[in-house]
Amino acid sequence: MNSDRQIVEAFERNFRDYGELGASVSVWKDGKEIVSLHSGFAVADETRPWTEHSLVPVYSATKGASSAALLLALHRQGASPQMSMGELWPEFPLPYASIAQMMSHQCGLAAFSRTASVFDHEDCVRALEETVPAWQPPEHGYHPHTYGVMLDELMLRLTGERLWRYWEEYIRTPLDLDFYIRLPESEFSRVATLYPGKMDMSNMGTPFYQEYMKKGTPVNRAFNTLTGLNSVRQMNTPEAWTSGAPAFGGVASARGMAQFYQACLGLDELRIFPSAVRGWMQDIVIDGPDLTLKTPTAFSCGFMHDPADPVTGRKLRRLLLSVFIRFRRLRARRGGRLPRLCGPGLRPLLRLRDEPHGPERAARREDPEPYQRSDEGNGGEAGGLTFLPERTGGQRKKNRSS
Repeated sequence: MNSDRQIVEAFERNFRDYGELGASVSVWKDGKEIVSLHSGFAVADETRPWTEHSLVPVYSATKGASSAALLLALHRQGASPQMSMGELWPEFPLPYASIAQMMSHQCGLAAFSRTASVFDHEDCVRALEETVPAWQPPEHGYHPHTYGVMLDELMLRLTGERLWRYWEEYIRTPLDLDFYIRLPESEFSRVATLYPGKMDMSNMGTPFYQEYMKKGTPVNRAFNTLTGLNSVRQMNTPEAWTSGAPAFGGVASARGMAQFYQACLGLDELRIFPSAVRGWMQDIVIDGPDLTLKTPTAFSCGFMHDPADPVTGRKLRRLLLSVFIRFRRLRARRGGRLPRLCGPGLRPLLRLRDEPHGPERAARREDPEPYQRSDEGNGGEAGGLTFLPERTGGQRKKNRSS
């Protein structure tokens, strides 16, 4: 119970000491939500309260969901990440590299050789195919934007579908996740507004920021050659929420994201991800110096893990495997006044939850009670939902749904 109280105290401190505007936390253990906190406002003028159903753009946290979708598609097609990129994508700049190497950021394609719009997938693919890799396996460096282009194109060649659609059909809908890679218009009203935070100037002397701040450097280009959604202002638009960008276009609630990671651990009732897929998520493929982030990183197929100290072998950061906590920070343009937390105290906040689905859940979203913790919860049932038949893969189709 002490750890639970620490979570609540940290949540309160985020408002009191750091000027938080609105935020949610969802903590799950063994397939059950044990802590749910939400407080504050979804917009700076304080006209819209932050609720447990508030959504936010989750940027690169989308990569985990998108990677899970591709891994599931590979498994359902009888393939594996060990197959070469060239088997599905002959024009790929490193056709001999494995899908696992691509998904662990080893292909040296963190930046295009020219700019391309995130809203034009075909042009992004051409730009990628024109790019000469900056490094080759076993070196690695985080691909902040181009990673999504590679996932999307592989999914198209494997199944004939865009990645966001596969996620929707085979993962989000069966699990009833409040986590979208392409947000439907019916959910727009739940999205909170993002505001830029103040940069911590103490970071400016780090190798990453020194290179990032110089226009034209490899690190700077990794974050800027994919255009269209490069500012907080742009991420506050329906165009961003419906972009379907697998690297950073996701929109989720705290609970939706936490529930997804429970499924990655095999703790969902449907066992959406077979053990082989979970193994691909968990088994580290590369560990060492990151040529983009300029710090040690480790990756499995699409998921970042704690890197190991090369001398001692110990993890450099602590990783929580059984509990996932999601904070979404929105900076307030006001003082550090602490809004009242949802719920009357710690004990109700820690009660297990069992929320209904369907119309009853939708009705609650339309008229949430501000600053109250609902005792209903979200549950994990997906009764009656079944997998749709797997589409056959094969050649890349020219006329495809966007």
